[in-house]
Amino acid sequence: MKRLFPLVTILCLFILWGCPKEEPEQPVLTPIQTSYEIGYQGGTVSISFKTNQTYSVKNDATSWLTVSQPTKAVTTESIKVTASENTSENPRTGNITVTAGTLSATFTVTQGGKPKDPDPEPPTPEDPDKLENAGMMSTFTVPDTGGDINVKVRSNVDYSVNCDADWITRTKAGATHVDDLVFHVATNTGAARSATISFTYGSELTFSVTVNQAEYVPPGEDPYIEISNTDLSVGGAGGEVTLTVNANYPYTVDADVQWVTVVDAGETCILKFDYNPGEDSRMTQLMFSCEGLIEFVNVTQAGSDANADPFDIGSDLSARGHANCYIVTKAGDYTFDVSVMGNGPQGFLWEIDEAESQYLWPTWVFDVSFTNYGKDGPSQASVLWDDGGVVTNVSIHDLTVSFTATGAKGNALIAVYDRSNTLLWSWHIWCTDSPKRLKHETLDGTQIVMLDRNIGATSSNPSDGAATYGYWYQFGRKDPLKLYPNVAWDMIAGQQSMQHSVQHPTAIYQITGKTTEWFNGSVSTITADLWGNPYAMHNGADHLYQASMSELRKTIYDPCPPGYMVPPEWAWETFTMNDCEVSDYGLTFTEENGNSFYPFAGFGDSGDAYGGDNGWYGYPGYTPNSDGSRWHHNMRNVVACWSSSSAYHFDPQWNAENYQHAKMFYYRQDEEASDNLVMVNKDSPATLWANPLYSHIRERCCSVRCMRMQ
Repeated sequence: MKRLFPLVTILCLFILWGCPKEEPEQPVLTPIQTSYEIGYQGGTVSISFKTNQTYSVKNDATSWLTVSQPTKAVTTESIKVTASENTSENPRTGNITVTAGTLSATFTVTQGGKPKDPDPEPPTPEDPDKLENAGMMSTFTVPDTGGDINVKVRSNVDYSVNCDADWITRTKAGATHVDDLVFHVATNTGAARSATISFTYGSELTFSVTVNQAEYVPPGEDPYIEISNTDLSVGGAGGEVTLTVNANYPYTVDADVQWVTVVDAGETCILKFDYNPGEDSRMTQLMFSCEGLIEFVNVTQAGSDANADPFDIGSDLSARGHANCYIVTKAGDYTFDVSVMGNGPQGFLWEIDEAESQYLWPTWVFDVSFTNYGKDGPSQASVLWDDGGVVTNVSIHDLTVSFTATGAKGNALIAVYDRSNTLLWSWHIWCTDSPKRLKHETLDGTQIVMLDRNIGATSSNPSDGAATYGYWYQFGRKDPLKLYPNVAWDMIAGQQSMQHSVQHPTAIYQITGKTTEWFNGSVSTITADLWGNPYAMHNGADHLYQASMSELRKTIYDPCPPGYMVPPEWAWETFTMNDCEVSDYGLTFTEENGNSFYPFAGFGDSGDAYGGDNGWYGYPGYTPNSDGSRWHHNMRNVVACWSSSSAYHFDPQWNAENYQHAKMFYYRQDEEASDNLVMVNKDSPATLWANPLYSHIRERCCSVRCMRMQ
């Protein structure tokens, strides 16, 4: 027995020291969905997330949102969020923050504003019976734990609602005319399931939405995701591709390029690919995430036919993408879809909480689609101006504008109106021979492809003079401007509503409260990112950062045709005067596949007058007023092309106005031609400034040269 005690002691110590320690459980906090909507009448939604931690909830909108108290942490949690009625016409947004240990997640709850006229409107001959899906979604994906979904219905009739499954119940009816219906999806305890909710009036007016619910996942079950094809090859014309996805938790799909859109993410994942405007193939990688498990899908899209005219795409100008500008290269009958603003929801720029405080418009991504406007949407179309007799026979039917191109070169602006004759949006029709696509590389090796002419130009031949100038734009605006009768005739003091600039596309906005900004909102950076540069809204040193190609976005205010966008400032960084020929007409640079001509098109400035040519600087032969009554720059020939990038002013004395400038590709000759300012590249021998690019105040009107999206 004396020997037994030491032996037992040693054995116990061996067990204690020799057995591996159990790894601590990793904290998990995974949102099922991060954005929720509640109708103006008020209501309740369930916010669901998965966590293995005890959690707390913070509500930043306590005046109108109430949150149920959290319960003991389990694998899947839901908290109830209830909104009171919104009696204002303005929508409102609240954030619910859930904190679990060191992790946190934010859920956004948006409540619509009260309609001005929620009462039924009787049908009239001009307003036929209507029943339509006013929401952005026709398919809903719900986790196994269930929850609420919102279906927006626009109608002026009494309609019936039917569901083919007993596990979905209607919990809220909405008001007639614009209904925000709420359906509750029960917890699923079995296999994945699907149901259809039908909305019916009469024999023809009907639509439906699909509800897909994930299969029941036992607590603690490891996630898995299987994708039917992880290497996709897509044709240059684009189109939709369907993948089969087998996953035991809801999943998300992330794409870092704008030419891929996720249409649906359920048991079948539907991906939409835009037309590839380039001759070269392009690649991207899609990331599928399921409860922390990540799978990648590699995508290669073929290039367009090198021998084909990329702008001769047939009669439907929007077939390869929506935009604010369409190029027409020959006579004939054409159509384009006007169901969305600009390039549609993918071009919506700001968060909802920014829109109200900064007077931006549209406020919601929901409002970008004119299909949500019902009888208040586009019902009339007309030509605002036509500078060369280029279009005739303009009409609109079912959100499609039709017109005839005469074959003449020139430009026109077509606008659509609602029945009260309110201008809703406008599109630039650019009739020219097919622009060439010129290539060069940036300092980091990125290949840039640009059109061979400014927007609106009908020639790239230097000897054609004014035909090479094109149109001018105030920074961040989508509509072309020219200072002569019947093209741009309004001079308006800066407004505090972006909607005003859309409804007055021929107006030039003059600064009022500031000295450099055409938009007179309360925030000095308000127009800085309207052309999709992600660093534009930042202050201070952040202006020194350059957005990469993948970070740039084509927005609903971008003025370029489909597949093209306003370039960033670094698009011209390899241009030097060593590769440039300066003539009486402009600058000609040598690129990989041709010569790129930049005309002396000048720029517009309201420093003295917006009433005629004296307000435009830099035209060859320009002579200032002899009586000295108007201030002018002492220069002769000017190239000024906007980039999408905001900037500090180069002169420190403008510190108070630093955030109201934008970088550009710039060249000027002084009147005496003895001291030229060449803002082309900082390494150029002719450059007189340290900055690689010049900056202009955003109120000025300058040219735009479009860059192909990658």
